[in-house]
Amino acid sequence: MLIFYGIGRCKKEKIQYFEKALIPLLDGVSTEEGTLDFKVFKQNDEPTRYLFYETYRDQEALDIHFNTEHLDDFVKVLEDCLVEDPIRGFWELVASK
Repeated sequence: MLIFYGIGRCKKEKIQYFEKALIPLLDGVSTEEGTLDFKVFKQNDEPTRYLFYETYRDQEALDIHFNTEHLDDFVKVLEDCLVEDPIRGFWELVASK
């Protein structure tokens, strides 16, 4: 199991555009068999900051996600909306109960 997270700040004037663009992204993600969880959060005390939390079955599922049209389309939105480069990271499950 792999986890991807991304944290980014959206331009204030682009928040509605950004959030609207999440709808087709989530619609596309819902068809990905290996995507186990895909959530987007907005920070309570900083409403321009977003957290993406994504869980994938394995590397193959992540690779499939990164090569989808709906992600390509959303990346174009990100490029227009983000104030700065996002913080990103990948995590691999090592223990669970």
